[in-house]
Amino acid sequence: CLRLGGSEFLCFFFFFEQKTAYEIYQCDWSSDVCSSDLVTLAWYGPEMDGGVPLEETWLARPGSDNFSRLAEYRDDFRPGAARYDVGETPNFALMPMVRVGLEQLVEWSVEEVAAYCGRLTDEIVRAADRLGYAVADQRERSPHIVGLRLRSEAQGKALRDSLAARNVQVSVRGDAVRVSPYVYNDREDVAALVGALGGGGVGRGA
Repeated sequence: CLRLGGSEFLCFFFFFEQKTAYEIYQCDWSSDVCSSDLVTLAWYGPEMDGGVPLEETWLARPGSDNFSRLAEYRDDFRPGAARYDVGETPNFALMPMVRVGLEQLVEWSVEEVAAYCGRLTDEIVRAADRLGYAVADQRERSPHIVGLRLRSEAQGKALRDSLAARNVQVSVRGDAVRVSPYVYNDREDVAALVGALGGGGVGRGA
């Protein structure tokens, strides 16, 4: 996530997938931390240039960028990966932010962002383990996100109260807690989270 100013953030979550016969690399916004106006970025290999998109919108047609001729509908698709567009390209508010965010990401590099978030996550995991939370092995989680398991779903209410008292925002779902440190977080934020995780005895073994 990149802080754009005030309370506005630009968040990228990367999910890479390689098919057997095709190459598709996709990057999504997360609906949990962003608005309902989502943006997806994707790269399609040349094998997909002649494909038929699942969502056949008018924006995937040639000439759709000329709004004065929208009534002149065409059945063929725009060339290359543009045929897979599903509506975000005319969003004049989001696209400039996406560009700035990508430029910043290129400057920092994905590896550096992952390493920074990974250091914060490792610190959270060590503290959560001491507090009695169940945590997945490092081989089974990503550097930027971790799930912490409570002893029971009933503890979730006490944990939510403890988090709210310290103004810490994470996702509590039943007997699980999803924590996703971002580039604007630091060790002080980790300390606040750890204090909330241990507040009122939440998470400690019986």
